[in-house]
Amino acid sequence: MKTRNKVNSKIFTGLAAIMVTLSQAWAGNFASDFNSGLPNGSRVFGNALVANSGGRENSGALRLTASSRGQQGSWVLDDLDGGAVIGSFTARFKLRIGGGTGAEGLSFNFAPDLPNASFGVDGAGLGLTISFDSFNNGTEDAPAIVVRFRGAKIASKRLSPRTGDGFQDVVIRVKEDGTLDLTFGSTTVFTNLFAYAPVFGRFGLGARTGILTDNHLVDDFSVTTVPAAAPYVKSFSPSGLDVQAGLPLTIVIKDFNGTVNPATIRLELNDGAITPTVSKNADETTLQYQPPSLLPSKSVNSVKLIYGTLASSPQIPGLPQSITARFDFTVSSYSVIPARFAVSSNLVDLAKPGFEVRMVQASQTPVLAPTVARAEAQLN
Repeated sequence: MKTRNKVNSKIFTGLAAIMVTLSQAWAGNFASDFNSGLPNGSRVFGNALVANSGGRENSGALRLTASSRGQQGSWVLDDLDGGAVIGSFTARFKLRIGGGTGAEGLSFNFAPDLPNASFGVDGAGLGLTISFDSFNNGTEDAPAIVVRFRGAKIASKRLSPRTGDGFQDVVIRVKEDGTLDLTFGSTTVFTNLFAYAPVFGRFGLGARTGILTDNHLVDDFSVTTVPAAAPYVKSFSPSGLDVQAGLPLTIVIKDFNGTVNPATIRLELNDGAITPTVSKNADETTLQYQPPSLLPSKSVNSVKLIYGTLASSPQIPGLPQSITARFDFTVSSYSVIPARFAVSSNLVDLAKPGFEVRMVQASQTPVLAPTVARAEAQLN
């Protein structure tokens, strides 16, 4: 069943507010128990199908893969909001991964470019992807639940998503401030994880098996969306768990139902106030800040942004006068060259760029060992 309902009156109160924000006052709702075949407004690709058994209490269910080798299937739901930018949503479903030998997992996706094609555990599109990864292929920390946004890994929690012969409840809640809460069964996996910037798009599920196998089944899927109602963070960088040291902070805020007031912008890095460069282009405000020194190797860094709107912006009852957004990123591992390795300043011209190089040619006979220790000994 697919319906559209008005947003809860806690957000918009009063007839005047509803009239001002008519385009934002409608939310998309979808719910299906998959007992009546493929739901209207959705499609399956690859090996995916709606089965008349195998679900909770052996009811109908969405089967993305059977417990067979080399399968891949996906299910894509049509845009619930006619292209509106989504500020928050809540998705619920029952998940079963089991009945096989343990591969490879399932993905939940919301993205503007989700394809009409099959995709697997790594998801598709440059939006939000949550991977329930049950197989460690040597490059991931699986089994785990992994969150990505626009291709960058935001967080990963070691946890096996395999459920055996039963189903586990999954709840994914993305809030207005871009933070995400996720529960898997009775386990709270993530709380207030900044992992989202408002985009329009479609929801989709995908799964894959390889040499190892599992059934990937979903039952009782529902989602409720709420369009954005105020200026929002359109993009933020750096983000993820493996960020190059030395990159500048760049945040873009998009005007929406109001204009960002530059005088209200406050930015913090690791709980310390910083002063970004602020520029405005049409309806987008860009903040940039270059840290004066490299952030430490493997350090987890927190960014906090607070901003408000101009007094001339529409005042919508129930919306905050200021908006707060947070995100974290982790600097990749790097080695620091000790200062004692530097040559004396009187031996080089510090006004010129480049390196001082000392070259030594090795004798071809006898053949010398190709080791760093041997090369250093020769240079010395």
